[in-house]
Amino acid sequence: MNDLGVVLKSRDLFLLMDAPDSCSHDRSTGMYARDTRHLNGIRVTLNGETPEWLATTMHHASAATITTANPALTFNGGTHLLPHQIAIEERVTLDAGLHISYVLQNYARMPVDVVLGLLISADFHDLFEIRGFPRPVRGTMLRPHAHQGAVHLRYRAVDGLVSSTRVNFDRTPQLSIRRDNGIHPEQLITLLPGQDEVHWETAPDDLIGVSAEFPIHIEAGERWELRISATPEFAD
Repeated sequence: MNDLGVVLKSRDLFLLMDAPDSCSHDRSTGMYARDTRHLNGIRVTLNGETPEWLATTMHHASAATITTANPALTFNGGTHLLPHQIAIEERVTLDAGLHISYVLQNYARMPVDVVLGLLISADFHDLFEIRGFPRPVRGTMLRPHAHQGAVHLRYRAVDGLVSSTRVNFDRTPQLSIRRDNGIHPEQLITLLPGQDEVHWETAPDDLIGVSAEFPIHIEAGERWELRISATPEFAD
């Protein structure tokens, strides 16, 4: 879900990508429910590099397909992969939640080992904050955790109520919390499992998001697919 100028809507949920806000100079991108941003975005990488955009196809108000491909990559041992040898189709659908199917197609004449990375983030800002009217007092971001195969991003409001976004995967990822401590940007910290004592722990101030990585082996001409869903959850 890289920023490529897509707007989708389904009921009270809408998804906005690639929209710098003219008032706050913030980016308005993300998935919104009940006027709150439950997902800032999902940044896609291949071996740490951002794929190159090729095309965006709108199917209807709540579905689109975004096609990207790898930039030039160099693997351990000096093997090179030319650009656009691995195509990525992001099939995006919005209903009660966000559903994305990532389909990787290997057009190279050799098998390829790559790592698909997804950086998932949520700040739970409301529309007023995004438009440049900050709250005098904000709630608390809670530490993300994994539970029953899903990642939970959570925010506790000043009234004590908790809103969250649950992200599910149909394959098992390598999960970590990604931070920026000013010395080692985007440092990876092991994601703690969802024990009770971690469930309500405050998130670090330098939290960037949750990293999900998928090591992939794709034979020449073959496909690989991953399905994920992101669902808003409310305190009521």
